[in-house]
Amino acid sequence: MLRQVFAPDQRLRRKSTRIWALRLARREEDKYVGVFNQMSNTARRDGWQMSHRPIIQTQLLHAFARFMLCMLVVSSAACKGSPQDPEPMIPDPADQQCRDAYAHDSVIVKFRSSHSVSAFKRAMTDLGGSIEDVDRDGIYDRFARIGAGELALLELDASVTVEQALARLSKNPDVEYAEPNYLIHITEARFPNDASFDELWGLHNTGQTGGTTGADVRAPDAWSTSVGSRNIIAGIIDTGVDYTHPDLSTNMWVNPNEIPENGIDDDGNGYIDDIHGINAITGSGDPMDDHGHGTHVAGTVGATGNNDSGVVGVNWEVSMVAMKFLPRRGGGKVADAIACINYALDLKQQGVDIRMLNNSWGGVLPTQALEEALVAASDADILLVASAGNLSSNNDESPDYPSSYEIPNLLAVAATDHNDELSPFSSYGSLSVDLGAPGSAILSTMPDRQYGMKQGTSMATPHVTGAAALALSVNHTLTAEELKIMLMDSGAPVAALHGRTASGRRLDVASMVEQVPPPSRFHLRISPAGQVINQEETAVYDIEAAVFRGFSDPVSLDVVARPELDATMRLAANPLAAGATTTLRIETTRNTIPGEYSLTITGSSGSLVLSRNISLTVRPFGTVVRTLSSTDTPLDIPDNLASGVISTITGKHSIEVDHVTVVLTIEHTYISDLIVTLTSPAGTQIALHDRLGGGSNDIFKTYYLSTEFNSENFAGDWVLSVSDHSQYDSGRIASWDLIIRGVALSPIIDLETASATRQVKQGDSATYAMDVKMYGSSSREVSLAVEDQPALDISLSSNQVIAPDSAVLTVETSPLTPPGTYPLRVTGTHKDQSESIELTLDVRPLEPVIRSYHSVTLPNDVPQSDPSGVVDTISVTDSLQIDTLAVEVKITHPAAARVTLILTSPSGTRIVLRRHGDCSPNVYEIFRPVQFSGENSAGQWALRVSDEASFGAGTLDSWSLTVTGMPLD
Repeated sequence: MLRQVFAPDQRLRRKSTRIWALRLARREEDKYVGVFNQMSNTARRDGWQMSHRPIIQTQLLHAFARFMLCMLVVSSAACKGSPQDPEPMIPDPADQQCRDAYAHDSVIVKFRSSHSVSAFKRAMTDLGGSIEDVDRDGIYDRFARIGAGELALLELDASVTVEQALARLSKNPDVEYAEPNYLIHITEARFPNDASFDELWGLHNTGQTGGTTGADVRAPDAWSTSVGSRNIIAGIIDTGVDYTHPDLSTNMWVNPNEIPENGIDDDGNGYIDDIHGINAITGSGDPMDDHGHGTHVAGTVGATGNNDSGVVGVNWEVSMVAMKFLPRRGGGKVADAIACINYALDLKQQGVDIRMLNNSWGGVLPTQALEEALVAASDADILLVASAGNLSSNNDESPDYPSSYEIPNLLAVAATDHNDELSPFSSYGSLSVDLGAPGSAILSTMPDRQYGMKQGTSMATPHVTGAAALALSVNHTLTAEELKIMLMDSGAPVAALHGRTASGRRLDVASMVEQVPPPSRFHLRISPAGQVINQEETAVYDIEAAVFRGFSDPVSLDVVARPELDATMRLAANPLAAGATTTLRIETTRNTIPGEYSLTITGSSGSLVLSRNISLTVRPFGTVVRTLSSTDTPLDIPDNLASGVISTITGKHSIEVDHVTVVLTIEHTYISDLIVTLTSPAGTQIALHDRLGGGSNDIFKTYYLSTEFNSENFAGDWVLSVSDHSQYDSGRIASWDLIIRGVALSPIIDLETASATRQVKQGDSATYAMDVKMYGSSSREVSLAVEDQPALDISLSSNQVIAPDSAVLTVETSPLTPPGTYPLRVTGTHKDQSESIELTLDVRPLEPVIRSYHSVTLPNDVPQSDPSGVVDTISVTDSLQIDTLAVEVKITHPAAARVTLILTSPSGTRIVLRRHGDCSPNVYEIFRPVQFSGENSAGQWALRVSDEASFGAGTLDSWSLTVTGMPLD
């Protein structure tokens, strides 16, 4: 199928296409917001009053119109079809935004493993193009080290479009897949330089830029062990490097197999005079930087140290290979990036031991070719360090490439600022981003002997690359996998990265160098890095004696707490066998003094001694944390009304407050008009926001109130008040959460379960594991009871527990149990106190019913430039409780990118199935919306098809519904 040739992984591709579309829209949005802020600042500087704001806003309408027009154009790439589509998702050549996504003179082809020289010839003959194969061995020269040589760049004849090439290649039996030669962009943040940031705070932060002392990678401490080595080779894949810069020239790699300036390809790698690297764009051996980004990156990795001038990199000495694939404008082609990776692999093959590649670029759509190239580099024991991106977004949900590829030796890097906060621009992801590093306002080298500030995850990434090179200067035998593990494990735990990166840590070069093992030794891995417990509770840590290079001796463990900890510490095994894991249990009592403790765990084996630090926080007995969410939001905020609007959260437990956290989301068009206050049940009022933020939109902020409500009682009404003090704006309180920490003044029972909902088929059983805790009482007996259901057989593992403990609720069903949803309530009781937890059991029939329904009134014309479009209906007679729904739609249309589909159920639920979509003609898609789950299928379903553009009329040829669900009759 053509679909399979163009995009083998549709799920991944659709997800990434949405990211690409969003980025284009955000660029236009930034322009609009920038115009607004600039005009507002000018107006206020010139003495304009708030009454002039309508004039400013009127003048901005044309900018907003441009932004909305861009959104309409970009949305053509934001929603892709399902894997059943018979036609490829090829961008519309008439759409400039689509055209900017890929090169129009070439495509990347993956030939099948059985291909030959004749396969190359057939592809060239069919398309009138060319493939670079100087030695005529049937392998594309610039990708020769990727896989078994099946990958190639096919240069197209001017008469052949990318769309035509992909369509023809889909019919070529020698082709496994083909894809556009996508464009790639650097990941430099879009912020102006600040002249006050004139010091290298990322390497050694003394508060010189107004930040937090110690919020750095501790480079000076690492340099006491090593300042690097020119035997360690790092590749910089970027815009090139100014190899003549006085702070870089001595640390540029020199090709030992090439004679300078003789005009001959001495080493036979396809590049003439590649003394310091290559330019993949021109195919030459001159990687001179004409942009600045790559030179800046190189300076952080290895600007020469101790030379009385300029800056210093993480390494004073290192060898850097410059590989240029990004041109002056900053956007390059995937094929050129692959050529750079191939060059690095070729160096490896020739005995040049390149150990890591810095990839401070990204944002491409997922491409199999680039992924295969990176996998090849990973397989060659090369560490791939990649920037996470600068969209302030969660890469777990919206991947950024190449950092989001799941490749063993790829390490994705987020950016932090001089206060150890996640940089505002930085992307993140607890699953997809590994580590943080300094990336805000970083001073480094620039072309033409200059220095300058840049910021972005591009600037964070070379800190990590430099750290890896420094570690290798201590022990060059470390593998890429070991480097990745040690970079993550040795980082400093940072609160802002907890839950936002896989490690929860910021790069700590000194700690990493300290932990770099000799060629054969052990390494301590401890999880978790820190815990928080109450007096009389127990903390458990897992300790592993990981081994490198065949280390096999036992490791003796010792634990020291600072300050002294009045608690029982037990190691399950000591000494610990090499490669084995044990546990450390710390059992506290009521006599354990509350506070923060640092525990040093030292492992010894002969002359090898290694220590790791972990943390333990002990809170007073009875400390409890309660999180409550507003139930009366969203609430509209009246415009220019001092009394405003209030939202109330009621605390029912008696808790002496120690700390209050407020998570606030307000959607508003001009937040400097707003005053936001929080009032406790005792009447204490705190201003959270008082007309700050200039012309910014929305408040999405967490407020930490450590002393304002101390010793007050949590029980009662907590009131959030929001008032607007100027005209012409609108907004609402979207939501807010109140998190209270304090000591229970009366017994409080906690019942918790990982999942309160279970789904089983008739005849199956379900189990609910519940944690039972008690706060504010030395007596901990909790009685458990469950409300029974006549159709269910319910049992508890224990009706009486001594908290903290756990209990298991088991629910048995039979083949005769009526399908449906069963609410279950488990109540824990202690004296006159009780607490309940609501559980749900969803019993499904053994054999679901599947019914299909088709429209009988088609075809219907779809008028152009008509938002109302055409509506067609299907009448469903079967009454099913919908489990899944599939909607198949076929539309003939010359420009389907502007077609919108809206489906309305008999109950009135209205879902947009498709808004604009991709750039190709026609629509043939199967949608699987989940929003109708649980509804009754019976009644009339309506599909509205509209075309908002004037690119030609179309026809709704057919549509159908396939319902899977349980009978309701």
